Amino acid sequence: MSWGDILAAILSLIAGGSLTALFVLPATKQKARAEAIQNVQDVYQELIDDLRKDKQYMKVEIKELQEWKVEAMNTLKQNTKDISELKKNECVIVNCSKRTKKKFVNGI
Repeated sequence: MSWGDILAAILSLIAGGSLTALFVLPATKQKARAEAIQNVQDVYQELIDDLRKDKQYMKVEIKELQEWKVEAMNTLKQNTKDISELKKNECVIVNCSKRTKKKFVNGI
């Protein structure tokens, strides 16, 4: 117990409690205000931690997407080359004598 608590107890015995409120009320208000500020600070700290975690997650996600993009671009380039090679051998005339029929196996 602190001296303030002991003094408040003695004053409440003597004065019946109303005089004690004059001394205890400001300290109680200050304590409540400090607790409220601490709670707000805790919430902000939690928010900061969450934002840091989200930022790390997004960095990893962006790196994965960039790698996927590179793979997709390489596949696209290869497909474009393949299509251009196939276009050179394409014969669009149905009754052309140079046109050869190919057998398809299993739908391929």
